[in-house]
Amino acid sequence: MTPINDSFVDVAMRPKVGPDKYEVVHPNVYSEMVWEARKRRFARDRGLIEWVVMRNRLGSGEARNKRGVGATLEALARRICFPTVKG
Repeated sequence: MTPINDSFVDVAMRPKVGPDKYEVVHPNVYSEMVWEARKRRFARDRGLIEWVVMRNRLGSGEARNKRGVGATLEALARRICFPTVKG
């Protein structure tokens, strides 16, 4: 489980994100490390590693930044196959 604050500072530590539409340009080192660990585990014994990203410290209000972080995490979740949950 990886907790992420609802800010682009935390999200930027995970993937490389395009400046305009919050699209994932390239997973960064942390995401690639998790992906490689999942591949090695599957190759070794067909086991699965479930990676869950938890959005924590969510504000109660609806903010543009909050929507952008959510959209970016969902794009990364589809690309690397992990669920996101609200903390």
